[in-house]
Amino acid sequence: MAFDITTTAETLQTAMRALQDADGHDVFFAVDIATPKNGRPQGPYAVIHPGSISVIETTLKNTVQRHVLRVEVHVSPTAVSNQERALLGARIASQVLEALCGDFTLGGSVRNVDITGLAVEFADREIDDVPSRVAEITVPLIVDGTQDFTA
Repeated sequence: MAFDITTTAETLQTAMRALQDADGHDVFFAVDIATPKNGRPQGPYAVIHPGSISVIETTLKNTVQRHVLRVEVHVSPTAVSNQERALLGARIASQVLEALCGDFTLGGSVRNVDITGLAVEFADREIDDVPSRVAEITVPLIVDGTQDFTA
């Protein structure tokens, strides 16, 4: 169903959980939607936030939509120094971008990533009264409810 951005967020969550580094290790300790379910993990984690929905095309039976999700990449402040945390967050954000631009499919009704809007911004935040550096990745996805793009 094209209108259901929650399904799109869950599809992205599954892909992010499967993301591995060059050594075959999971990139994230946890990937949650909205807020971490079990507090802050000790390693890198991601939080997915639904952002916006827009109709970009209509068909005879349905619409094609653009679902914009925001993925926040967090690195535990207790794990490494400020410099190492900033560099690790940037490295992980680059890995996420590379995966989203790579030769793969998210599946379901997600047709593709709209790479013209794919972007990363870095921000300083207070999380649980601890200064943190967060990579915010904007992920625009083209969703077509008339098709199933499962790999």
